[in-house]
Amino acid sequence: MRDAVRSLIEELLRAIVIEEGVARECAEIAHTCREDGGHEIAGGIQSLARHHRVRAMEARARVAALKATYRDVDGEA
Repeated sequence: MRDAVRSLIEELLRAIVIEEGVARECAEIAHTCREDGGHEIAGGIQSLARHHRVRAMEARARVAALKATYRDVDGEA
């Protein structure tokens, strides 16, 4: 069980990195669109950036819940 939980936590951490990266890229694209006058498209892309940030936060919450439930996985008592 410990290996399965550790593996799940590692996958969630990788997902967080990916989601944050996509969110950052979307935010940068939205910023560029706004500078170029594309306010409508910028709003849609910014919404997509928020979606990915929320997914990253959800994954962080899952990691925290797993660590709290299975404290011995991290070597904590």
